[in-house]
Amino acid sequence: MKKALLVGLAWCFAISSWAQQTFPNDGLEVRGKTQTAIYASEIWVSPDKKMKDATLIIQEGEIVGVKAGKQQPQGAEFIDYDGLSIYPSFIDLNGAYGIKTKKLAKQPSGPHYSSSKKGPFYWNDAISPENHAFELFAHDAKQEKSYLQAGFGAVVAHNEDGFVRGTGILVSPGIKEASKAVILEKSSAHYSFSKGSSQMSYPSSLMGAIALMRQYFSDAQWYSNENNRDHANLSLQAELDNASLPKIMNAGDALDVLRAKKLFQESGQKAIYVAGNDVYKELNQFQNTGVNLVVSIDFPKPIALNNAFEVNYTSLEKMKHWEWAPKGPALLHEKGISTALTMAGHKSAKEFLSHLQKAVKYGWPEKEALRALTTNPSKWVKATAKVGTLEKGKLANFIVTQGSPFKKGSILENWVQGEKKVVGELPETDLSGNYRLALGNNLLDTLKIAYKDGKNSAKLEVDTLKQKVKLKWEDEMLNLHLFSGTDSSTVATLYANGNQSWKGNVAWNGTLAQVKLLYLSGNKSKDKEDEKAKEITEPTNYTYPLKAFGYNEIPKAESVIIKNATVWTNEEAGIVTETDVWVSNGKIIRIGKNLNASGVRTIDGTGKHLTSGIIDEHSHIGISKGVNEGGQSVSAEVTIQDVVNPHDVNIYRQLAGGVTASQLLHGSANPIGGRSALIKLKYGTTADAMLIDGADGFIKFALGENVKQSNWGDKYNKRFPQTRMGVEQLMKDAFTRALEYRKAQAAFKKMSPWQQANTEAPAKDYELEYLLEILDGKRFVSCHSYVQSEINMLMKLAEEFGFRINTFTHILEGYKVADKMAAHGAAGSTFADWWAYKYEVKDAIPYNAALMHQNGVLTGINSDDAEMGRRLNQEAAKTVKYGGVSEEDAWKMVTLNPAKMLHLDDKMGSIKIGKDADLVLWSDSPLSVAAKPELTMIDGAVYFDRSKQDEKQEFVKTEKWRLYQLMQTAIKNGEKPSQPTPSKQGQYHCLSMEGAYHEH
Repeated sequence: MKKALLVGLAWCFAISSWAQQTFPNDGLEVRGKTQTAIYASEIWVSPDKKMKDATLIIQEGEIVGVKAGKQQPQGAEFIDYDGLSIYPSFIDLNGAYGIKTKKLAKQPSGPHYSSSKKGPFYWNDAISPENHAFELFAHDAKQEKSYLQAGFGAVVAHNEDGFVRGTGILVSPGIKEASKAVILEKSSAHYSFSKGSSQMSYPSSLMGAIALMRQYFSDAQWYSNENNRDHANLSLQAELDNASLPKIMNAGDALDVLRAKKLFQESGQKAIYVAGNDVYKELNQFQNTGVNLVVSIDFPKPIALNNAFEVNYTSLEKMKHWEWAPKGPALLHEKGISTALTMAGHKSAKEFLSHLQKAVKYGWPEKEALRALTTNPSKWVKATAKVGTLEKGKLANFIVTQGSPFKKGSILENWVQGEKKVVGELPETDLSGNYRLALGNNLLDTLKIAYKDGKNSAKLEVDTLKQKVKLKWEDEMLNLHLFSGTDSSTVATLYANGNQSWKGNVAWNGTLAQVKLLYLSGNKSKDKEDEKAKEITEPTNYTYPLKAFGYNEIPKAESVIIKNATVWTNEEAGIVTETDVWVSNGKIIRIGKNLNASGVRTIDGTGKHLTSGIIDEHSHIGISKGVNEGGQSVSAEVTIQDVVNPHDVNIYRQLAGGVTASQLLHGSANPIGGRSALIKLKYGTTADAMLIDGADGFIKFALGENVKQSNWGDKYNKRFPQTRMGVEQLMKDAFTRALEYRKAQAAFKKMSPWQQANTEAPAKDYELEYLLEILDGKRFVSCHSYVQSEINMLMKLAEEFGFRINTFTHILEGYKVADKMAAHGAAGSTFADWWAYKYEVKDAIPYNAALMHQNGVLTGINSDDAEMGRRLNQEAAKTVKYGGVSEEDAWKMVTLNPAKMLHLDDKMGSIKIGKDADLVLWSDSPLSVAAKPELTMIDGAVYFDRSKQDEKQEFVKTEKWRLYQLMQTAIKNGEKPSQPTPSKQGQYHCLSMEGAYHEH
C-alpha cells in the first residue's frame, strides 16, 4: 500500500512538472529551464511591503519568491542590480492596446433612424455588448513601446466605440504570442457616454445617451426572464452573459462621472468609473460612497499668455484648473477615495511619467501612487491571482528602476512574464556648469556642460569660436573628443580631481599632454538653489465652483431681518412701505414694523424695495451637452434633470438679475420632447441640491416649424411628421400607444401567478410611462407654440384624452385665442416684445401679454435666453407700457404667476409667512430701468451681494495675474505651453442642436 502511494505521488509530480500546451512544438523542446535570481537594493513586493537588499527569483515567466539578501539558487542565472530598485509593473484599466477598433460602416449623409447592423441585435447600433476584445486583439509593436517605457505590464484593452462596447481583455504588452499575452480573456464589460461611429440620429445629446442606456439596462433585465424571449436578441443576451464581469464606465468629466454613477445605481449595478483630470472638483460627492475611479493625470499645460488681452479672455476656470489638477490625486487620497490611473490622453511614456511625478510632488503619497497602478486595478478586475504584486505564483511582471519612478527615478527595464524589455538607460551624473579647459600649459577658454534628460553635452568656447565637443560619461570617467571629435588621438580621458574639477591625459602633437577641467561656476550648488526656487506653491483659493464669482464656502441660511423696506408682497396687502421681513431657517417667519431680535443680523432696507425672487418659467441655462434630444419625434424618456450643470456662470449672472428659480426646459426639436428640471439657482452647490424638492413633473411639447423640420434643410425630410397636421397625428398616436401599453400591463397583472409564469410580460417602456403620467394628471405640459390654429388643435387633443395643457410658452398669437385658453385653463408664458425673428411669428405684437391677462389667462413673462434672464424685471415692465397692466400685476408676471404655472406658489412667488425665503432687495422699484438687485437670497442664504461684487471682480483680476505669473515661471522652467483660446460660454435656445445656435 505504501509503495503504491509513492508511485502515485511520483506520477502526480510527473504530471505537475509537464507544461500543458495546445499547439504543436516546431523543433526541439527546451527542457529543464533554469531559474533567474535578481538581486536589488530594494524590492517593492506590494505597496505595503518593501524589502531592502533582497533577491527576486523567477522561473518560466512566474515569480518563485522574494528572499532577503543576495540569493542564488543552485543552477540559477544571477543578475546583480545593486543600487537599483524593483517594483511590480503597472496596470492600466482603460486602453486600446492591440485592438483594431471595430467601427460601424459609414452611412450616406443625412439623418438615420434605424440601426446599420444586420441581425438580431439591439435596435440602436451604438449598443454593442456582443463585441469581444479577444476577437479583435493582435500584438502591436508600435503601441507596446509607450506602455513598456511607462512601466505597464498589463493593460485592459477594449473596443473604444459606442455606449456599450462589449468585453475587455487583460493583456501583457510586449508579448508577441497572443495566446501567451492574454491574461484574462474577458476581464470586464465596457460602457461610455460617447456615441462613437454610430450615425443614428438618436441620441443626439447627453441626456439622450443616459435615457438610452437606462432603457437598455431595463430591457436586459426584462430579457433575463426566459418567458420574455419571443425572439432572439444577441445584444441583450450578451449583456446578461457579461453580467458577472466588472463594469468599467468611461464617463469623462467630474459631472459626467456623477451622472454615470447615478445611472448604474438606478439599475442596481456597480461600476468602475474612468474620470477626467477634473474629478477633484466633486470630491465631497464621491467621499464615503465606495466609488472606484480610474483617474486621468493628463494635466493641462501652462497657457502661453502674451498680453493683457489674452489674460482677459482666458477664463479663470481654465487657469485655476491648471493649478489645481496636479493636486487632484492627493485630494482624492485625503478623502479616502480609491483610485487607479490610466495612460490615456498622454502622447508619450515620458509625459505620463512626468505627470505621475508631478502628482507625487503635489502631495500624493508614493505608496498610494503605486497602489493606484498595481493592486487597485488588479483587485478591481479580479486579476489578483496573476498581477499586481511580486508574490509567489504571480506573473513575473516588474520594472527595474534607478531611484523611485514616482520622484525623479528612471525606468531601465520592464520584465513582462519573465521577458526582459530594456526601456531606458542609466542617467549620467549631472556635470553641468562652466569649466576652464587647460591643455598642458595652455588655457583654452571655457567648456560649458549642460545637463538634460539624464545626458551631459558640452560646448567649447575659444575666443569667438563655439565648437561642440563630443562628451561621453563611462564608469566614473569623462571622455572628451576634442577638436576633430572623431580622431582618437584627441580623446582625453579625465577623472575627478576634487572640488568639482577633473584631470587626465591626451596624446597631443605626438606627445602626452595633461588635460584639466577647472570648475568655474554654475553647477551642483547652483542647481540646488534653482531646485528650491522651482518648488511648487500649494494651490490657493478654492472656490465653489472653481471659477469666476465662486464662494469661499457654500452660502448658508441665516437669520436676518430686512428692515424698513418697501415690500411687494404679491398678496392681498399689496405693496407696503417701511416694513420689516424676518427670515430664519430658510423661511419667512414674520412680516411687520419694528421687528427686532437679539443675535439676528439686520439689513437696512430704507429707500429700497424688497420682492420675492423672479421665477423664469422658460430657461435653458445650467444644462450640459445638449438641450434637445431631437433624434426622435417623441423623447418623453429623456429628462433635463440628468444633465443639470450647477457650474454654469449664467446661474450667477441671473442671480445678479434677481432670478431665484427656473424651469429648465427641453428644446423644441420634436413634438413631444423631454422632461423638465425645476431648480433654484444655488450657484456653487450640486445638481441635486438645486432641484426643487417635491416639485411636480413637467414635460415639453412643441408645435410649428421646428418640429416638422421645415427650416432644417433638404436632408431633414425623412422623419415623421413633416406637416402641422402630422404633428397632431403623431401626438394622438403616442397617447394611443401609451393607453395600449397600459392595457397590456393591466391584463398581465390580472393573470394568475401560473399564467404570468408562462406568459411574456410587457417590457417597461420609459417613453410610454411618462406619457401615461400626463394622462393621469401627474405630469404637466408646457408647450412651445406660436400659431393660433395649432394652439386650438392641442387644447382639443388634450381634452379628447382627458387632460389639460398647463402652459403655452412663446404663445405669440395667444391674444387671438385668449378666451379659449382661459376656458381650457391654460396659462400663457410669453416674450414681452419679441417678433420678426422668423416667419412663424409675423403676427406677434407687444400687447400680447396684456391682452391674455385681460382675458383671464394666467400670464407670465419668460426669457428662453440666458442674456434676457438677467433683466426679466424690465421685460415685465414693458407690459405696463404695452397694454396698461398695473405695476403689481406686471410684477406678478415674473414672480407669482410663474410660481402658479409651476405649481410652486405654496412655496414661492410672494412674501408670505411660511414661504421660502427667496427674496431680492432692489435699489429702486423693481420695474425701473435704474433698479439693481443689491441682495439675492434663496432659502435664507445670500447667493448674490452687490456690496461684495467689486471685491469678487478684483479677486478675479488678482487671481488671473497671480496664475499668469506662475504659468510664465513654469514655461521658463521648461514646461511645454498650450496656446490661449477664447473661453466660450455656450448659451442654449429652443432649437440648439448639439450646442450649435439656431433661431427659436
